[in-house]
Amino acid sequence: MPRIVLPTGARIHYQRLGDGPDLVMVHGIAGNLAVWHLHLVPALAERFRVLTYDLRGHGLSDTPPSGYTPDAMAGDLLALLDALEIERPAVVGHSYGADIALYHAAARPDRVREVVAIEAALPA
Repeated sequence: MPRIVLPTGARIHYQRLGDGPDLVMVHGIAGNLAVWHLHLVPALAERFRVLTYDLRGHGLSDTPPSGYTPDAMAGDLLALLDALEIERPAVVGHSYGADIALYHAAARPDRVREVVAIEAALPA
């Protein structure tokens, strides 16, 4: 079970599959990385190097007592990208994962190639 220890000390569970340009998929609240793996990851891994991960407090990642704001979660994403030496991935997020992807892109536009936000909860 691959895990990365973030600078905050939280251990984040992740999986990487495929070859090609980097693509990161961020799940929503109450999900985990498995939501992407039934159909999407097998198809996308034929063209991309796909990274999925469990947000803090989800799946096999640690559950710290705080740090669940979109800013903090975007910080987790950036730390994960740094640890795995991923420079400018495309990021796909669903629901709260879309918010995290958008916060990440707003804070660090130099570290994202593009964002696909599915059902983002942010107000227009």
